[in-house]
Amino acid sequence: MCGRLVNTLTRDDYRTYFDLEAPDFESTYNAAPTHQLPVVRMRQAQRELVLMRWGFPGREAAVLFNARSETVAQKPSFRAAWRSRRALLPVSGWYEWKDKQPYFIRRSDGRPVVLAALWEGEAFTVLTCAAGEDLAWLHHRVPVVLERKNWDAWLAGAPAEAWMRPFPPGPLVAQKASLRVGNVRNNDPSLLMG
Repeated sequence: MCGRLVNTLTRDDYRTYFDLEAPDFESTYNAAPTHQLPVVRMRQAQRELVLMRWGFPGREAAVLFNARSETVAQKPSFRAAWRSRRALLPVSGWYEWKDKQPYFIRRSDGRPVVLAALWEGEAFTVLTCAAGEDLAWLHHRVPVVLERKNWDAWLAGAPAEAWMRPFPPGPLVAQKASLRVGNVRNNDPSLLMG
């Protein structure tokens, strides 16, 4: 499950990793569903970076902010986007809770964590998969993290079942975060420290 994200990437990060100019966007240490975040998508055979709202509209005001990768191709809410509207969600990391203690999951090398996403209109959702052994102690589901070598193929709509699995152990680390993460109004660098 992925319900809170951190994005402190700079304009230089977007240029370096994606060769794209970033829209005006403030860093966020506590993004929740319905917040806007920069997303990389294909439009007319070109990559573009746009701000989109996190969460597809669902029934009875529900927000579909995660989609299970195992069933996304069959679910009416996601199958059209799965076929033709894939996206990359570059973030600094995400939060997960264990026994009321939040943890910040990030790359150990400081590079962006690039999550598999789908977009529809002005909204996106994050794909999830079963957690690997390195993060299963924290939660049984994690976002699908894409390796750089797969970004273009993912955006182009290539068969992706092989990527819908936990990221290899090692690059991702979990560190205790502040209990203040629980209140979405809190949004500052001190949230990353437990």
